[in-house]
Amino acid sequence: MTRRPLTLLPRQVAYARFVYAALSLFTPRLAASTLGVATSEMTPAAVTWAAVFASREAALGALSLTSEGSEPTARRKALYLNVAVDAIDALSLLALARRHRQTRPLIVAVPAALTSTIIHLQAAQRIGQDPLETGRRTGWAAELADG
Repeated sequence: MTRRPLTLLPRQVAYARFVYAALSLFTPRLAASTLGVATSEMTPAAVTWAAVFASREAALGALSLTSEGSEPTARRKALYLNVAVDAIDALSLLALARRHRQTRPLIVAVPAALTSTIIHLQAAQRIGQDPLETGRRTGWAAELADG
């Protein structure tokens, strides 16, 4: 079984962001239901906010993907921006769940936001250490190449 390098996980999250952005843009009621919002409570303003949320998710996904070939400092900043946004999302969703006494955000959205936060944080901390990212073979990659 091959180990998936940590640097590939932010790319997968970026693609998930694009899917959720499209969902929020084209079917905002369905996207809102994943956050625990009843579709009957969706006002025209809420539909507009879903579109704004879609653009934010698409922008974060695009930033993640375009920063892959950037210098380490720029890549790290892009990953930390994802960390900040996802951590704030997790806290906001916790507050939403508490205020409305709902469990759906706690089951679906909060774990997704926290997982994304951890993935991006660990990837940012490993910038320059992953041999697939830097082109150098060190550690386990050097052992595999020598072995």
